[in-house]
Amino acid sequence: MSTDLSPPRAFAPRLWRYQAERFPLANHGVLTLVFAVAACAFAAALAGTTPAPAAIALAGVAGLCQFALLRIADEHKDFDTDKAHRPYRAVPRGLISLGELRSIGAVAAAVMLIAVGAAQSIGLALLTFALWAYFALMTAEFFVGEWLKRRAVVYLLSHMVITPLLAWVMAGFQLAHDGVALTALPAQASAFLIAILLLGVVLELGRKIRATQDEEPGVETYSALWGAVRARTYCLATAVAAAAATVAAVWQIQGSVTAATLVVGTGLAILGLAATRFTPSQPGAGKRIEQSSGAFALAVLLALGAAPHVGALP
Repeated sequence: MSTDLSPPRAFAPRLWRYQAERFPLANHGVLTLVFAVAACAFAAALAGTTPAPAAIALAGVAGLCQFALLRIADEHKDFDTDKAHRPYRAVPRGLISLGELRSIGAVAAAVMLIAVGAAQSIGLALLTFALWAYFALMTAEFFVGEWLKRRAVVYLLSHMVITPLLAWVMAGFQLAHDGVALTALPAQASAFLIAILLLGVVLELGRKIRATQDEEPGVETYSALWGAVRARTYCLATAVAAAAATVAAVWQIQGSVTAATLVVGTGLAILGLAATRFTPSQPGAGKRIEQSSGAFALAVLLALGAAPHVGALP
C-alpha cells in the first residue's frame, strides 16, 4: 500500500502509478483477454465457426475500455468515503484528480467506439449504446440510491447486470464477424449470460469478504454486513450456481458437458477449499477468498470458451 504524499508533477508518471495501484494493466489486460477469448469462442461455437483473432482483439479492447470506465465511475462514487476513511488511496491523496480521470474516461469511451465501429455492425453499436445506457443508470444508482443501499442483495444484482451485458457485447464481435444476429445468444444460450451474471456476483462477494481485524471503519463489506462466515457461504453457494449455469450453457450449444464439468469443477474445488479454511479471526484470510474467486472465474471462462469446441468428450 503506497503512502507517498509527494506524487510526481508530470501527468504520465502519475498515471502510470495510478494504474499500478488501482487498475493494474498486467492483471486486467490478461483477464480481459481471457474474457474476450471465452466470449468469442462461445459465440463461434454457437455460430458453428471458429474464433476469429480480429474479433477477439476488438472484444478485448472494448472490454478493457469498459472495465476502465467502471473503475473511473467507482472512483467518483467512493470519493467521499475514501477521503474520510481511506486517504491513502490514489485520488484522495492527490496522485490523480477526478477531472483527469474523466478525461481518461472520455478517451476510453472513444477507443471503445472505434473498436465497435471496426466491427461494422449496427446491431453491435446499438447493443453498446444499451450497455452504456445501463452503465449511466447504474452510476446514478438508478436514482434510488438510498433505497438500494438498504437492500444489499438488490443493490448487488442491479450492479452486476452490467457484466452479462458486457459479455454479450464482447461475444457480439464474433457474431458480427460470422454474420449471425446478436439476438441468437440470449435466444439459444441464455445460460451463458446467467453464468456470467453469477460469476460477477462471486467476484464481487469474494473481493468484499474480510477477516474481522481487516475491516475498515466506514468501508462497506459483505463480511461486515452479513458476518464473515455467512458472506463466505453465500459466495460459495453462488459459485455452485455459476458452475451449474456454465455446464448448462455448454450443453445448450451441444458442447462437451464432460469437459465443462471437469474444468469448472476444478475451479469450484479451489474456491471450496479456501472457503472451508476461511477463519475470520485470522488477518488476511479474506484475501484467499478473493484469490480463489479469481481462480474460479478463470475456470468458468475456460470452460465456456474451450468446452464447446472439444469433440473428443461427450
